Amino acid sequence: MHSLVKMLRTYGCLLVAVYFFSTSCTNDKEEVFNECCNDRINYSDNLKAILTTNCAIPSCHDGNSPLVALNTYEKVKQKADDSTLYKRVIQTRLMPPISQPPLSDCEFEQFKCWLQNGAGN
Repeated sequence: MHSLVKMLRTYGCLLVAVYFFSTSCTNDKEEVFNECCNDRINYSDNLKAILTTNCAIPSCHDGNSPLVALNTYEKVKQKADDSTLYKRVIQTRLMPPISQPPLSDCEFEQFKCWLQNGAGN
């Protein structure tokens, strides 16, 4: 009987110690702001520059060629809403074409994030 009481005290003390150690730990790290994907990504501040540099260029999507124009928010939003941009840029990575430099990892993430968050202006 004495050994049972001693064992219960030992396990009880161990449980109390584990409880205090586990509840006293805190996460002091600040939340890391992801510049490539966050709820602030929008057309005016982010996507317009990506599109102007990589898509809405002469002989591509600048509005002066037979290809789909991506030179205004309204035109881009229409292609975002019908999933064309997601399929061509994110899913298959067919845009920009091989003849053009690819999007950087951050540009790709911003594009994807913007589409997933509703393609806001």
